[in-house]
Amino acid sequence: ISLKCDDYYYPHGEMTLKERSTLNFDSPDSLEFSLMKEHLSMLRSGKSVDCPIYDFTTHTRKKETRRVEPRPIVIIDGILVLHDPDIRSALDLKIYVETDADERILRRARRDMKERGREIDDIIAQYLTTVKPMHATNNGPAVFNLQKFKDGEVHPYTSNVDKFKDVGIPYARTHDS
Repeated sequence: ISLKCDDYYYPHGEMTLKERSTLNFDSPDSLEFSLMKEHLSMLRSGKSVDCPIYDFTTHTRKKETRRVEPRPIVIIDGILVLHDPDIRSALDLKIYVETDADERILRRARRDMKERGREIDDIIAQYLTTVKPMHATNNGPAVFNLQKFKDGEVHPYTSNVDKFKDVGIPYARTHDS
């Protein structure tokens, strides 16, 4: 089963759509980590959870939730999931797949236009004002003192620029979303 970090964005239902569209969703402060921790704890103790579902077109959570049943393996997907120290320490295995910056912006533009109905000028503005600066300070293997796997050996990351494509773990690969 998997939890999606994006589903834990604060709902901000008290704000208008226009106000919500100006929020910095690339900051760790935009996520309700306390609810994610609670859900992860419940799943680990064998209890089901009702996860929020985030709607990127309205920048808030949907009214309906997604029922998640406990399983032996829980995957939490999201670029900011490793930012919370409690969640990070609760994970048995952490995999960070770093993707080239050019590839990230191209994927983001394609996704946001196709799936979220956004205009290219808005995507570029968001990328330059929040996505790119937040990625440099809040993401990346060096931020979390992670190690990389390459050629069957473990190596420490020396900077956020230290990139690799083949991580040596068959299921850790980039995808088009």
